[in-house]
Amino acid sequence: MKQLWSSGSEASLVMAGPSLHAFDEYVVQNASNLPHLINLPPFADEQKRDLLAAADLVVQPSRVESLGLVLLEAWANAKPVIAADIAVSRELVTSCDGGALVPFGDASALAQQIARLLNDAGLRRSMGQQGQVFAQSYDGDKLWPRYAEEFERLARK
Repeated sequence: MKQLWSSGSEASLVMAGPSLHAFDEYVVQNASNLPHLINLPPFADEQKRDLLAAADLVVQPSRVESLGLVLLEAWANAKPVIAADIAVSRELVTSCDGGALVPFGDASALAQQIARLLNDAGLRRSMGQQGQVFAQSYDGDKLWPRYAEEFERLARK
């Protein structure tokens, strides 16, 4: 985001959830240089839904993501995603074309993808809708019957 801000972008970056103490200190010490950064503490699920509804896109550049839940939550709210190109994110994003992948740690590639999506509302909408359809396949009401059948089959053995 610093790259985008230095080129004139007015986009806000909302960091949400738990963070490291060192990061919190960095934000406090550099607040005057980060006018478009909002660092939110952990919050309730209702607030998460509101935050996702207000977002233009969701960025998950972490190299540590075991299940891709953040991506699925974003898609459930029809938001496109940008994620680090790691196995779980790659499998999810390429399965539905609901976002973009960037190499972990490549700030320039990340900034380019963020700018690309921020500047193209139609692409954001299309990716978000594709992701939403994909996320619906993970709905518990749809998944449970399949799992229940398998559990019953295994129990009969």
